[in-house]
Amino acid sequence: MAGTAYQSEIRNPKSEIHLFKKDRQEVRRIMFPGFFAPLMSLLALMAIPIVVFYFLKLRRQRLQVSSLVLWQQVLADHRVNAPFQKFKRNLLLLLQLILLLLLVLAAMQPYWKSQAERAQRVPVLVDCSASMAAMDKPGGQSRLDAAKMQVNELIDGLLSDQQLCIIAFSDTAQRLCAFTNNKRELKAALDQIKIREVPGDLEDAMRMADAMARAEPFEQVILISDGNFPAQTDFALPFDIDYQQLKSPGTNLGIATLNAQRADSRQWDVFVKVVAANAPANATVELYQNDQLVGTEDIHVELDEPKKLVFRVTADEASHVRIKLSPDGFDALLSDNLAYLDLTGLRPLVVNIDKQMVPEQLAIKAMDQVRVVGSDSPADLLITNESDSVVDGVKVIWRNGGLPQELTQLMEVKPDAGSQVVSWNRADPLLGHISFNDIIVLDQPTTKEDIRELDFESLGYRILMHGSKGPLLLSKQYDSHMEYILTVDAARTTLPYRVAFPVMLSNLVRQAMQQAGLQEVQAYHTGVFPPIDVIGEKAYNWEYPNGSTQKVTSSVKGKLIGLSCPVSGQYLLSDASQPVLSMGASLLDARESSLIGVEQLQFRELSVTAAAKPLAMDRSFWPTMLWLALAVLLFEWWYFHRPRHLPKTTAS
Repeated sequence: MAGTAYQSEIRNPKSEIHLFKKDRQEVRRIMFPGFFAPLMSLLALMAIPIVVFYFLKLRRQRLQVSSLVLWQQVLADHRVNAPFQKFKRNLLLLLQLILLLLLVLAAMQPYWKSQAERAQRVPVLVDCSASMAAMDKPGGQSRLDAAKMQVNELIDGLLSDQQLCIIAFSDTAQRLCAFTNNKRELKAALDQIKIREVPGDLEDAMRMADAMARAEPFEQVILISDGNFPAQTDFALPFDIDYQQLKSPGTNLGIATLNAQRADSRQWDVFVKVVAANAPANATVELYQNDQLVGTEDIHVELDEPKKLVFRVTADEASHVRIKLSPDGFDALLSDNLAYLDLTGLRPLVVNIDKQMVPEQLAIKAMDQVRVVGSDSPADLLITNESDSVVDGVKVIWRNGGLPQELTQLMEVKPDAGSQVVSWNRADPLLGHISFNDIIVLDQPTTKEDIRELDFESLGYRILMHGSKGPLLLSKQYDSHMEYILTVDAARTTLPYRVAFPVMLSNLVRQAMQQAGLQEVQAYHTGVFPPIDVIGEKAYNWEYPNGSTQKVTSSVKGKLIGLSCPVSGQYLLSDASQPVLSMGASLLDARESSLIGVEQLQFRELSVTAAAKPLAMDRSFWPTMLWLALAVLLFEWWYFHRPRHLPKTTAS
């Protein structure tokens, strides 16, 4: 509690200065306009020759006339040319002076001063994560549309010495334009912002703004968001933040989690969790397997009580599962109403074991849903004494006493030196619910001089079991498979004669089933798919749910890495001739579906609270002056070019 209280007292000095100036300006009720180019007021001197010209008297030629009818017009001209009568009677002079005044004001570039400090360079961070697509009512605008309206107002009020930069962020940040005062370029960048159906993360956007501040310094950042991201951000603020939080939308129901677990040898249990936001709601949940409806259920979801459902589906072959959520009433967010799950056809786990490893063979063959094959055959699980052997399709490898070449640089095994188990990672799935206290080890794994555990971690290894002089068991995750390395031969320990041995092998089989997709399957989240195994150095077509395609090329090792899935839906990988793979991606984020935004953002040393007032910016109105000048000019042209009807005279 003391630490929390201390943090709440920390303030940003820049923010304090800013707030002080703002409060001081709020005291002044009357705000006078400012002028960006006041020297242009010298153009008003052009009124002098205009006035002088109108003061000049008309010089008439003396002529003899045959009638006095025109004397009335002559007397009128005399009155007009009188110095103080001209301003009263001559409309043309008045209109031209007004036109000149409006043009001079427009050239001075006037603007209404806001109550905020003027900033020359301001980045604008616009949230485009999934929750920004939420609406407040049927047919209403999304929160992203509301954010764009605010930014458009900023752009319209931009002065010639001010520059904006547009940054869109969701799980990652993207700068859409550099600092500029070109309104057309800024609005084009704003139009590029589209919803990415992924969770929001503020940290990446803050780091991008920080990198920009080092090249082009600024003191303030405008953040426009619904606040639907983690309240804690591991970032030290070097600038002020004007946090403009958008209003909360309407009610929402969403699918928060989707996964499947093996029920038996021929069936999957599909688990679905649905959450509600802002109000309880009713809905219907439907499950489709390969586009065939196989299950439906009507549900009622309370605010703090997510609804959990279980559907059982067949597993004779690989299939695509689609969950459809249909709320009874208005639903603010549509992207969390569909979820996709790709299931494999259930089969026994294929295990390849070296012939000389008899204890391991006996333990594995006694397990259900396991099929042992001969050496060098493709398998899901490989159990071997070799340090470098690999088979096709393997997901998990257990190396019994065979040290990979890179490990020999860090450790060695001393024969007959003896060792004992000091500690093991009980949280690892392989070693859960097992005791190794009474295990006798004849050989001694020994770490070489000046080698530390960090050296193992730098090569990607995790030490799962420590011996008296070095590691007894390690693990390493590769792109395509997981490896476990027992640094001593199990036959030279008492492990095969202990209860821990079959339990550990059972955990190993379960891990292999998990990696092969035969035990549990998790739905893919939007963002980026995991690496996909294909033919090496080959071009493929990656098709998005909206039908657009992208060319992708696999690596030399036959990996497709970084396949983008920015929206929920079914994606298709194909080559020139036929489809290769179909995968579904789903939002599946309880925080995004909850539509709950944080009003206070907590950074490393200070917190930022959402602004109580909308954005206050200087607003230029010189275009209004130009339009008024054009209106005066059109009126002048119309008035003095309109048809005149002279009164008819009768002959005497």
